[in-house]
Amino acid sequence: MKKYPGFTLVELLVVIAIIAIFAVMLLPALNQARDKAYETNCKSNQKQVGLAILAYESSFHLYPVLADNATTNSSLNTWSHDLYKYGMLSSTKTLFCPIARMFATGDYRKYCDPGHKESAAQNPATVWYYRYASYGFNPLIASTPTKPVNSKMVRNPSCKVLVADSLTTTGGNYRPASAITWYNHATEQMVHMRHSHMSVANLLFTDGHVEGMKNARNIVQNPTFPSTPNTNNPYMSPNK
Repeated sequence: MKKYPGFTLVELLVVIAIIAIFAVMLLPALNQARDKAYETNCKSNQKQVGLAILAYESSFHLYPVLADNATTNSSLNTWSHDLYKYGMLSSTKTLFCPIARMFATGDYRKYCDPGHKESAAQNPATVWYYRYASYGFNPLIASTPTKPVNSKMVRNPSCKVLVADSLTTTGGNYRPASAITWYNHATEQMVHMRHSHMSVANLLFTDGHVEGMKNARNIVQNPTFPSTPNTNNPYMSPNK
């Protein structure tokens, strides 16, 4: 029987080195593709949230109540829980950006993980879990218990942010927020640029389209915008 010579040690090491070089060359492209997939999934989630809000408005003729603290709602309901409670969401998993949990700290990480039992995705009956879903509502457009707001009251809807990737870092505890402010707060209710190497935030606009906006925080929450609620923020004020 004819015998064929095997690889020498040097040849084997050369092959391994070539494979390693190709792996290093391909890794950035693979990471970029993965990040783009996360961003696309997040956009799809926000689109579904937008359809749920539209269904809510169609049924009740107003936008959901923000209700992110006891002064607006004693039961601590949030706008996202109301979408679930009234059957507007087919799945509460759509409230979770696939990478939001990566930025959360401490116990907040499990609340932000749609696969964890202590999250709104796995335990939708627990109201306060919804406070740690991935997206924040625009409080200038949200209804209140005494002041209903609907799409007919919003000027230039294609420019008005309704829902956005959100983040709060108060006390060094990182987690999403159920609202976003209309000004540039240092630690609370920020538009979170969590995509494309921390340069892009996904935004759902009042007309229903979703956009990945580069440098979104400094645009939507420009440091020059005043903190007074009657601000003329062109991206968040319904009257602007």
